[in-house]
Amino acid sequence: MWLIKYMQRNAGPIVRWGQDPANLLLLLGLVSGLVLVFLLPPYQVADEWGHFFRAWQLAEGKLLGSGLGDYLPANLQRFNWEIESFFGIPTRQPVPWQETVEFLRGLAALRIDVPDVSYVIFPTVLYAPVPYLGMTTAIALGRLVTDSPLLLMYLGRLGGLCLALTLTWYAIRRAPFGKWALFLMAMTPVIAFQRAGMSADGFINALAMLHVALVMELACEPGRKVRAVDLFRLGIVTVVLCLCKQAYLILPLLHIVIPRDRFSRPGDARLARYWLPVLGWVTAVWWAATVMRENYEPMKDGCDAIGQLRWILVHPLQYLLVLGRDLAEYGYRYLHEMIGTLGWLDIPAANWLVLTHALVLAIVVLTADDCRERLTPFIRGWSVFILITSLGFVLTLMYLWWAPVGDSNLPGMQGRYFAPFLPLLLLIFAGLWPRRAMLPAAAPRVAPHPAGPWPWLLGGYGLFLTLETLYRVLVHHYR
Repeated sequence: MWLIKYMQRNAGPIVRWGQDPANLLLLLGLVSGLVLVFLLPPYQVADEWGHFFRAWQLAEGKLLGSGLGDYLPANLQRFNWEIESFFGIPTRQPVPWQETVEFLRGLAALRIDVPDVSYVIFPTVLYAPVPYLGMTTAIALGRLVTDSPLLLMYLGRLGGLCLALTLTWYAIRRAPFGKWALFLMAMTPVIAFQRAGMSADGFINALAMLHVALVMELACEPGRKVRAVDLFRLGIVTVVLCLCKQAYLILPLLHIVIPRDRFSRPGDARLARYWLPVLGWVTAVWWAATVMRENYEPMKDGCDAIGQLRWILVHPLQYLLVLGRDLAEYGYRYLHEMIGTLGWLDIPAANWLVLTHALVLAIVVLTADDCRERLTPFIRGWSVFILITSLGFVLTLMYLWWAPVGDSNLPGMQGRYFAPFLPLLLLIFAGLWPRRAMLPAAAPRVAPHPAGPWPWLLGGYGLFLTLETLYRVLVHHYR
């Protein structure tokens, strides 16, 4: 402890800069992200091939496809076959790094013959364009200088990483409390891994965190009044979040926790609490109707979303039993997949790491200072309702799309789909175990970030998570 106090007294500007959780997220996230972007073999992030195809399609200026796919350059399909033949999707076994480098050098020589196209199936064609903004922009700019699909895939990863890191940094900056908790959530191995791949999940995780942070700011920051710019910012984030995935349509109901006395006009209160969520839902329904008219096909034989919905309405108790059995049987697996299972679920973390991270997150959330008075029972209770309803909604959507009508199982569910709900834990549990009861020398309540050993301990833990994630990925692919 004396060493930490000595370092604090003699810390230079760079060290003090690194004690801010938003800045530390940028530093660690960028370093680990760059390593993963360029050293992770192609298509070793879940569904990365489909997201690459969708980003490529959007970079060509096409918003919709045909069926569950579209016509793309034929060499993109060859690109897939070459990777599948050498690595496997997922990787069949580690490959000596010399062979990997030689293969990638040859793959970089592959070029796209634009006039030569073929029909390719990729269900990600159903996604709205917004989660691909960073990836698509990077690919579109990259095509000005190269037509190598490998190099463009790396550029797509880099574009997605930069946008997700920027949104996450901004979310931590806007949050009125719980900044270190948000930092650790963002450094969760699965979230950090998804952020560095061609995946819509990196953008969605960051945007969901920003949405919760904006609501926290408007609802909990002392003396805060809601301005026109706040409504505009919240509206943009709400609409984009609703467009990303139907699974997160419940989150905008969180706006109701913003107190009425924070608004200068009653019309602003109605706009933020009711009309912005409705706008997000209408936009999501419009996109779903558009894309389903052009692209819908059942995901699997025997699946029928409309028929499944009718079955749920007729047999609600049986459906609740299906959900209960699934959570009882696979609950811990979902926790593991949300925290530490990387790749195509083929790079699992040790159980001790998953449990340790869950424990550290719980302690940091529970001991968040200066928020007990701000988080009223209504805010906590409504956030619990949002969390439980959202989890049930995600499970229901998976049942609609992936399970045969009336099936007793819930196929296709993965724990990473729950990651966007992690920031809700701050609104539910923050400050229930004040840190000043543990450390009497903690910072005064007005400090923007905790003093004492916490920045060093939590920053060091974030560094540990970064190194552990990189080690596990590199050993899996290159040992």
